[in-house]
Amino acid sequence: MREYNAAQGQRQFEYAAGHPLFGNQRNFAACAQYYDNLWRQAVKAKILSVTAPLNRADVDSLFVTNRGAAWPGGPSGV
Repeated sequence: MREYNAAQGQRQFEYAAGHPLFGNQRNFAACAQYYDNLWRQAVKAKILSVTAPLNRADVDSLFVTNRGAAWPGGPSGV
C-alpha cells in the first residue's frame, strides 16, 4: 500500500522527469519487472515451490461461499 498511496515524486515505479507520462501514470513495466525478479529469486531459493497447474474442475471447486454453495460469479458461472 505504500507505493499505492505515495505522492507524485515519491513513488518507486514512476516515469522519470521529462518523460511524456511523468506525473500522470506509474511505470507499470518497471513494476512488473521488479516483482518478476522477486518471484524468480524466491523460486530459485526454493522459498516458493513450483507446482503443476490445476485443472478447471479443481479451480471451480475453490469458489465457495461460507454456506458451501458454489459462488455464482465464479469461473464456472462465466
